[in-house]
Amino acid sequence: MKMKAMMISGAMAGFVIGAGSSLWNGGLMQTAFWHAAVAALVGGWLGRWCGGIWFGCLTDIVARQQREWQEAQNAALEAQMKKRPAKNL
Repeated sequence: MKMKAMMISGAMAGFVIGAGSSLWNGGLMQTAFWHAAVAALVGGWLGRWCGGIWFGCLTDIVARQQREWQEAQNAALEAQMKKRPAKNL
């Protein structure tokens, strides 16, 4: 779902940029549509590629933070267990 959103937003941005730049330069409507379609394709590919890298990095960061938090919890628990005196039964 996340990649789909990145691809669609990249394609929409590419379409707008392609059509706008073509019309700005005085191109015909058919030419502007052709440029917009190509820019949408390229924008979609770039959005998917950049989104994949971005989501991959975010996933790695979250996993690392969870691992560090778990290690800190384990260290705190071990320190707490060492401070307790042993109960004689």
